[in-house]
Amino acid sequence: MKEQPFYFGTVVNRRVFLNRKAELKRLSTNIEHGVNTVVISPRRWGKTSLVHKATDSFSKGEVIFVFLDLFRVASRKQFFEHYASAVLKATETKSDELIRSIQTFFSKLIPELSLSPDPNAELSFKLSWRDDEVPESEILELPQKLAEEKGKTIVMCIDEFQNLADFDKDYELQKLLRSHWQHHSAVNYILYGSKRSLMNRFFTEQNLPFYGFGDLMFLSKIEKKEWTSYIQKRFLLFNKSVDENVAEEIADLMDCHSYYVQQLAYVTFLNCDRHAGKKELDQAVEIMLYQNQILYRKIIDDLSAHQIEYLRALTEGVTQFYKKKNLKNYNLGSIGNIKRIKEALEQKEVLDYFEGNPLFLDPGFALWFRKWYLK
Repeated sequence: MKEQPFYFGTVVNRRVFLNRKAELKRLSTNIEHGVNTVVISPRRWGKTSLVHKATDSFSKGEVIFVFLDLFRVASRKQFFEHYASAVLKATETKSDELIRSIQTFFSKLIPELSLSPDPNAELSFKLSWRDDEVPESEILELPQKLAEEKGKTIVMCIDEFQNLADFDKDYELQKLLRSHWQHHSAVNYILYGSKRSLMNRFFTEQNLPFYGFGDLMFLSKIEKKEWTSYIQKRFLLFNKSVDENVAEEIADLMDCHSYYVQQLAYVTFLNCDRHAGKKELDQAVEIMLYQNQILYRKIIDDLSAHQIEYLRALTEGVTQFYKKKNLKNYNLGSIGNIKRIKEALEQKEVLDYFEGNPLFLDPGFALWFRKWYLK
């Protein structure tokens, strides 16, 4: 596949991974020493790219990485099906090896294999259980048993881990997972998620099962000077140029948010012939906002009048929302209503709270809200 000037909406190409040197070293060291790691940051800040980049320094002959994304996993049963499938796909690449592992480690598993005549094709299969009874403990022990049998280390990388909270009896499930995982000597776990409040609760509240489970890593934003240099280098690599102040403004407009900086940089790149100045950037901003306006309108349609007014106050620089003057000027209701508004906007993934300060999860939406919606 041809290299792109900028990457967004996918795991960042490992060759163009930007900075995160301290985080990479810390995560790689944890993997090397078998330390469980919990990575927390808002969506699209680069957690998944960081984890994939960290795997590059390990020999596949020594360490097996299993990747499981819970974003579209909707139930406890699906979780165990996806968990077992991910482990088997990562550890067994041939059909006869897969069947042998299933026969060895499962008593009630019925695999449905879809074999391709192409020997290089990925093994495809579906799992089901007799009597529809999922052998949860057997599945959770599978990585440890396979690691012991193969004499290797297995690293379970589980994305959007906070989605466990959406399953029935999620507390009991967390207890079950912790009771197995804490005894695994040949397996370590990288758990990462984007809903910061839920992830914080999972791993920092002493009365919950995953308290103290591993090293907590909170990702911060990449600094503007790093983005400025990166944007200029990427333009040059593709025989274009961009003014330094324009590269800085791209980072500023998108609040140094990894996904959206790359998106606006890409639109700016496409919008210029050989060189991008202020005019090309302004045009790119308008193009990007126009392209995303249907999505942004949908966000607005899902908000109450109080929530919209809260966002308006936020974009106009209000910080003390509990003052009577601000409650009245922005029609925010009572003081008690402010807490409900904040919780709703966080639940709807419009805002997050970083070090106590409100943060638009999509800076493009914040820009559209200020430039187009409020005008």
